[in-house]
Amino acid sequence: MQRETRRAFLSSVLVTSTGAMLRCSAAERSWPVESSCGSLVCHADSELDSVQPVLQQLADLPLQIDRQIKTGARFEKVHLFLFARPATYGAYIRSHFPEAPERRALYVKRGAAGMIFAVRSATLAEDLRHEATHAYLHQVVAGLPLWLDEGLAEYYEVAAAERHLGHPHRLEMSQRLQQGWQPSLPRLERLSPRQSLKSRDYCQSWAWVHFLLHGETDLRAELIQFLADLRAHRPAGYLGHRLAERRGDLERRFRSHFIDRMPPVD
Repeated sequence: MQRETRRAFLSSVLVTSTGAMLRCSAAERSWPVESSCGSLVCHADSELDSVQPVLQQLADLPLQIDRQIKTGARFEKVHLFLFARPATYGAYIRSHFPEAPERRALYVKRGAAGMIFAVRSATLAEDLRHEATHAYLHQVVAGLPLWLDEGLAEYYEVAAAERHLGHPHRLEMSQRLQQGWQPSLPRLERLSPRQSLKSRDYCQSWAWVHFLLHGETDLRAELIQFLADLRAHRPAGYLGHRLAERRGDLERRFRSHFIDRMPPVD
């Protein structure tokens, strides 16, 4: 599947309908297979043995997130509803969330916690890591900017060992920079929460997150402080403005991070 199409399928949706929430709460008590792993509670319509490694990855995800961005939070339960067949999954989503777009995986916000609905596929692990990142982040950070929300989800969607050097976005970003593309965090910060992101937006959001997490130490410190201000409901402004005022020369450092400081992409 082409990346732009696949990314469109991965876009999260927040559903807050009270009726939908009540129906889903009732459904939680009637699933054939149920299992808990850390803060993840899985409800499935078929066996879970084949997906246990993926479920363990999701259970480990909150600790991985906290280790990097220092949320300092105790994460609430996240409920995963897993379907074996696309037809069954599609019928369920249409019945319970008729307003939701078609997605292979769907994050639904419910109170302080959240729910993820997904169908088994070749990209299940990636789909679930992406949506689980949204679910955990939305528990602890209110008002997360769209670009940062999606950038972090893109970052954590790959396996932990691949996050530094192995994400597919890295090749695309390297090619864009070598072709003369100029990074602009302010453009991403102007994106409305209701906008549908394009493939380039996901890639660029991921790139800024990667730059902030794996660039110079001072950059990660600024990201951590920005998220802390959001959690504490303090005026946070734009992260790009804060970085430009305190660190400067951001675009040059961004380019150097991907072109000069990282190994060449094969």
